[in-house]
Order: sequence, then C-alpha cells, then structure tokens
Amino acid sequence: MFLAPFTPDSDDAQRLAADELAKGMYSDTPSIAERFFQWFGEAVWRVTTTIDPTEGGAGSYIAIFLVIAIIGVVIFSALRRSRLGHGSSGRGARTELFDDDRSSKQLFAAANKAENAGDLNLTVVELYRAIIRALDERALITVVPGMTALEAARAGSQRIGAPELFFRCASTFNEIYYWSGQATPDDVQALRALHHQAETAAVSA
Repeated sequence: MFLAPFTPDSDDAQRLAADELAKGMYSDTPSIAERFFQWFGEAVWRVTTTIDPTEGGAGSYIAIFLVIAIIGVVIFSALRRSRLGHGSSGRGARTELFDDDRSSKQLFAAANKAENAGDLNLTVVELYRAIIRALDERALITVVPGMTALEAARAGSQRIGAPELFFRCASTFNEIYYWSGQATPDDVQALRALHHQAETAAVSA
C-alpha cells in the first residue's frame, strides 16, 4: 500500500514549528540551579569589589568573611535537605534504626559475613543493629517502631553505661546509613568494643 508523503500547508507548518521550538532543548531560560549560581557569583563579586579592606581595616575583612560564611551555610543547608529528601536507595527520608525483624543472632551473623567480605559499611550497620536487638531481647531496653540510632544509644547507655562509646557508634551508624559515609577498621573496632561492653557490663537497675 502506497502512502502519500505528508505535506503540511502553511498553517500546519507554522503550528509544527511552534511546537518544536517550545521544547525545553530550545529554551534559553536558565534553570533554578543556573540562576542560583549566577546570583552567587554576582553576590561574591559585589562583596569583593565594593568592600575595600584597606579602607575599613579588620572590620571589612570580617564583613567579607561573614557574607561568604552565610552563603556557605545556605548552600550546605540546601544540599542537606536535598539529601534527606532524596537519599541514596530512597533511605534518606527515614531515620529509624531498623527496617526488618531479624534476631540479634541473624544480625551478628550478617555483620560477620559482611566483614569477611570486606564490606565495612554493612558491617557497622549490622553490628549496631545486632547490639541494640540483643539488648531488646534481654529486656534491657525496649525497641519501638521508628526508634532512631541515637534514641537506642540513649536507652542502652542508661542501662549498661559507656555513653561516649554508645553515641560514637550511633553517630557512625547514621553517617554511613544516611549520609553515604565510609566506615574504617576503627569504626568496626568501636562496634566490637560496644558489643563486649553490652555483654559484660553490670546492668543498672
């Protein structure tokens, strides 16, 4: 079957051209990010060109520093909110410690397996969860839905002590699980020390 080629008339040609030019690829309008960095560059330029440190002395240097520091804080806050809302693997918006119901035995086994495989990040995450789960199984603390790593550290340290070690391990957990941090052998050693403390400490009433 022969199909005649499409030959638009003048009105169709005008409409098709308008539709094509309306596509984003032809737009000269800057994006939000582009407008922000343009504003940022202009702000820094104004600060560094309109304030003459030689005239204002130390006060002008302080003013320049404060303006740049404030801009840096704004950028950091925006990036932090973005990570919380769009965290890796979709986890950034959550803060709870557990997302499954594995026993402490299963969690310790998973931690050992991860360590043997050289995955220190997973080792830290599973070890901290295992320690908290073990305390819960022994009725030393009560794990509730939505409990965070820091809340668990607070509850655990009230029963077995070692608050500094507890909070260090909780902070390491958060840094790795929510902020894409990188665990070190020292972090794993700290978790092992916390595990030992949990197993051997005299439990407070």
